[in-house]
Amino acid sequence: MQVQNALGSDIALAFDECTPFHVERDYTARSTERTHRWLDRCIDWQRANAPDGQLLYGIVQGGVYEDLRIASAERVAGSDVDGVAVGGSLGQEKDQMYEVVEWTLRPVRDEQPRHLLGIGDVDDILHAVAAGIDTFDCATPTRLGRHGTALVPDPGARWRLDLTKPAWKNSREPIQEGCPCPACREHTRGYLYYLVRAGELTAKRLITLHNLTFMKTLMDAIRASIEAGE
Repeated sequence: MQVQNALGSDIALAFDECTPFHVERDYTARSTERTHRWLDRCIDWQRANAPDGQLLYGIVQGGVYEDLRIASAERVAGSDVDGVAVGGSLGQEKDQMYEVVEWTLRPVRDEQPRHLLGIGDVDDILHAVAAGIDTFDCATPTRLGRHGTALVPDPGARWRLDLTKPAWKNSREPIQEGCPCPACREHTRGYLYYLVRAGELTAKRLITLHNLTFMKTLMDAIRASIEAGE
């Protein structure tokens, strides 16, 4: 909490234990109770020491167990927090993750902001928004950029374009037609392929800028769709 205070983060997150999906129920239950005890301590400290305007979100745990998830969500949503974050193990596969998110949101009041921790794939974001999630944080756009992969509007390719592949060596196309980012405005896939294969840090920066631009455009479109009732 002191670190988040020193950083002046807009949203502070209460301390929690993030358990992996394969942890047994008994450990998950004890871990979740520990997270709840930490939540109380974090609330007390943050309310006494936080910079003006900083919000505090509690984190729901409970692994892949429906009753533990619902009980944790009730506990967190009923605490003196400004929002509810969904954390911990969300399952081994996407379908299980979607199910866990839906369990977790049942007890959360409509007026409480809901945040999903560590999820950043496009299809997961779309599903989570439909389920009631408001905000996200994830390293996916930057992690993909570091490895030469750009985000593109192509569900069939999992929304990804691998610029390390020789197929792009002589391409004169941008990563994405019409994208306003500097990578797309000023460079071709072929040139980015060359930079990636040469290990040039500029490639990582340019592709990361593109990926962040893609995510902002996606979220803008999601907001517009929500406002339009779609």
